[in-house]
Amino acid sequence: SAIVVMNILRATRNLSLLGLILAATACSSAPTVKEIDGWSQLERHDYQKALMAFDVALRQQETAELQAGRGRALYFLDQHIASESAYGRALELNPAQPQWHMELALVHIACQDFDDAIAACNQAIRLDPYLAKAYHNRGFVRHVQHQLNGAEADFTKAIQLDAEFAEAYNSRGILQAERGDYRLAIADFQAAVRLRPHLASAHANAAAANYALGNAELAFVSLNAAIKIDRKNPLFYKNRGRIYLDLGNYDAAINDFEEALVFAPGDP
Repeated sequence: SAIVVMNILRATRNLSLLGLILAATACSSAPTVKEIDGWSQLERHDYQKALMAFDVALRQQETAELQAGRGRALYFLDQHIASESAYGRALELNPAQPQWHMELALVHIACQDFDDAIAACNQAIRLDPYLAKAYHNRGFVRHVQHQLNGAEADFTKAIQLDAEFAEAYNSRGILQAERGDYRLAIADFQAAVRLRPHLASAHANAAAANYALGNAELAFVSLNAAIKIDRKNPLFYKNRGRIYLDLGNYDAAINDFEEALVFAPGDP
């Protein structure tokens, strides 16, 4: 299938830190300079500096919020075992934070510990039945486990709770496309693009679904948009190259395949 299944972990990397910061200020004494620096560095996506700041603050005093911040920094640094440990400690100190259970689920997903991810999402939902991201992440795991009806129900619930949740539309669209319901999929991809015009995967997914319906022109428009947003994604060039190849435009197809190899030299 040409449908682009983008990793949920990447889709969630730009989540606002507001929930984490509010939890810290509500549950702790006045934050230290290093705590504030840690959150600031997370917001800037400088995860190594964030981790260093949290480590310094933790040497002064351990709090659940600092451990959760540390867990988030470690997650973005792809140190998933250490991240899991930090979130586990945060939840030992304060188990009533649904956001942290939801973030721990992402760590479990990264480790492909899908049963633990489901359990963490379930706990987040028990604590906060309105946490749309927890339903979305549980839906992702159910999709991976081929529980398509459950996954669709979770994606739909996430959209009902947050009508501007572009990634949830994109995820549901992928599921619809895999079922062959391309028109429903396109409607979801279009909703995702309308909400987040720079969500490259939604453009690419719309292209794949349109091409499956024989709409090559619309597929080109969407793939060109995806490439304009993310010029280093080899799959986007491969998909456009396949369309050129099917249409007999061999020179253009070769150009796109060569471009894909620039960004993924080891791929066939």
